[in-house]
Amino acid sequence: MISADSRQIYRGMNIGTGKITPDEMQGIPHHMLDIRDISESYSVGEYAPEVKHIISEIHARGKLPILSGGT
Repeated sequence: MISADSRQIYRGMNIGTGKITPDEMQGIPHHMLDIRDISESYSVGEYAPEVKHIISEIHARGKLPILSGGT
């Protein structure tokens, strides 16, 4: 799963974002969660190439990437 939610990328923004818990992940890799501190800026221009790379890696493992979230 790849998060496409603009708030879930930030560490510490768990309340009100619907961020999945480690127990709920059930061992399934989740990407683009908690990748920046709240004090750091982050743009879609940075997000897009990172996600393209992750999608390529998931495809290389023979898996189907799922993007979830966002507004």
